[in-house]
Amino acid sequence: MAAKKDAWYLESRAESLALMYLTRYPDLRIEKSPRDYGLDFLVTVPKGRGYTGRIFGIQTKGAVSARQTSKSAVALPVEFARKELAASHDMPFPVCLFFFTMENDQGYYKWVKEPDLTASGAPKLIINKSTELKKLTNRELDTIISKLKTWYDKNEAVQATA
Repeated sequence: MAAKKDAWYLESRAESLALMYLTRYPDLRIEKSPRDYGLDFLVTVPKGRGYTGRIFGIQTKGAVSARQTSKSAVALPVEFARKELAASHDMPFPVCLFFFTMENDQGYYKWVKEPDLTASGAPKLIINKSTELKKLTNRELDTIISKLKTWYDKNEAVQATA
């Protein structure tokens, strides 16, 4: 029984911490996803005013602690690397994992489906199988949002010429 209670607590707290990070950007539209969707949040990245359809998914995970791999990175616990992340591979948009340690509420992240560009500049999504998570900071959040905006700009440009 204690393990279930701990699992609920970790999940709930990780979601709250993710919201705390995401709401640092008041122009993001953050929506809680239904439990069976495979993601915890769908986030709309703005372009000007109004709804754009520029979304990305967030999965949240939490653990009491994590193994440090460097000063600014931790290893994703094996139980998360195996099962829950597989559901995101079918998503047609970028997906990020936010992971929090409860020792100090520190956030870490990794792209699950990373927005990238081909050599010719066409948008593509890369499935990231790495188990290393980078420290989540304001600068890293800026990088995430910037990368998403660039990817969607390229995606719109490709669709406009098709």
